[in-house]
Amino acid sequence: MKGTINLRQASCIMGILVFANKVLILPSVMFEKVGVDGIFLLVGLFLVDLFMLWVFFKLKHKFPDKTFFELLTKVITKYGAIFVYVLFCGFFVMKALTIYNVSLMYLKNQVYFEAGEFLFLICFLTLSNNLALRGLRSTARTTEFFYFGIILLIVLSTYAACANFGELPVFFNNSLGKLFTSSFNYLFCFGDVLFLFLIMDKIEIKKEKQRTMYICVIVNMVLTFLLYGVFFSVFKYTGFMHNNAASDVITFSNNFAGVGRIDILSVIVIMFLNYFQLSFFNLAFQSSFSAIFPKGNKIISTIIYDLLFVVLLYFFVSDYTQVFAIDTNIMPYFALVLQYIIPTICLVATLFKRRKEDEEIS
Repeated sequence: MKGTINLRQASCIMGILVFANKVLILPSVMFEKVGVDGIFLLVGLFLVDLFMLWVFFKLKHKFPDKTFFELLTKVITKYGAIFVYVLFCGFFVMKALTIYNVSLMYLKNQVYFEAGEFLFLICFLTLSNNLALRGLRSTARTTEFFYFGIILLIVLSTYAACANFGELPVFFNNSLGKLFTSSFNYLFCFGDVLFLFLIMDKIEIKKEKQRTMYICVIVNMVLTFLLYGVFFSVFKYTGFMHNNAASDVITFSNNFAGVGRIDILSVIVIMFLNYFQLSFFNLAFQSSFSAIFPKGNKIISTIIYDLLFVVLLYFFVSDYTQVFAIDTNIMPYFALVLQYIIPTICLVATLFKRRKEDEEIS
């Protein structure tokens, strides 16, 4: 089918989304909130994401050719679905702003010390717009082409980091209540499966092969877990000072002490990962926009996306501290509803409707 992607390509996209936005400032922010117990927040939120992946497959197999907008229309009416998709538009712009601000902070500190913010903005938007305008299939193929090289670099970086793994830190310094409430603060940084719901009609999936995506997602979760474990082990007391987790654990690696700037590996990986992420969020905005305005086109959608991005960037979230304050205090409420509650309601509603139809037939 024209414009569709296969399960392997969708798995590569999910693998990148799972790993990419969690390896820079998030470990430091979690450390500041709950110390080394942040590792438990990571595991708990990953388990929730695996559950949402199961929800996605259930809906996809029941409605292989339906869009998520069509499913929402049946559950909460057309106007309710339009309202939700308007929220999706703003939601993914905020995700893009988070990635952009964190990447800007990271790259300026690591490589581009004297580069201006306007140069970064032009480069980020131009590259992500170019890939998104080519469509989902081209984006997926490009992602697939680079994915295995990215994984190789991630594994090498993890190996370099593990040389620093020392004694286990002291866990369970926080009550279960605090861990639970703190998990809520970071919902917006997870829930990557939502992207699959927005493109569910464009993914070709055979039920017996869905384990491919599970394996890909779990592997990336394990790599992320290892990175966090090393981070909390190395920086037991100063984790809040290290905003560039992926680079800092490598910089202090004993394995490559004489090699020089081995952290350039993480710089290369992060640049590619963020480029792809911004393209995915642009595509998610396109998908939401086209559901609201079926007669619209990609160019109009991209122009509106860029305008929203620039306006919010310069008037509301001009740096990573502001965007993370919004991400951890305001956006979790939207994330809870959009990433978790609405897809789950769709599944429950369709199961209930099917059961009701079966009872009427019998």
